Amino acid sequence: MGYRSEVSCVIYPTERNRDVGEERYNLIKTLMNTQFKDVMDCWGDDHFVWYDHKKVLEFTASDIKWYDGYPDIQRFNEMREFFENELDEQISVEFARIGEEYNDIDIECSAYAENLLNINRSIETDF
Repeated sequence: MGYRSEVSCVIYPTERNRDVGEERYNLIKTLMNTQFKDVMDCWGDDHFVWYDHKKVLEFTASDIKWYDGYPDIQRFNEMREFFENELDEQISVEFARIGEEYNDIDIECSAYAENLLNINRSIETDF
């Protein structure tokens, strides 16, 4: 079975409320359909969702083996790093991973992130 994680990532323009935001959101769409089309194709529509009204691309994956050595994970991280490093003042990226162990949590946000991702752990009791 292996060690499993829950992962979420959001990518969005640093300015979403102006024409500049629309331009940058279209840049995200263009890059995801050209340079990073293989990432979109690998994960598919079940994992990527476009929220046009908010100008946000969301990626989610649950119960997944998230190991850096896996090719699909490597390519996803290359895409994320491109947005973070090459477009850092134009595009914000937030990434969160929760592992099976209680203290195994990774959170990474670019400099202009709005903190759209939040982590919540809770206890539920079913009687």
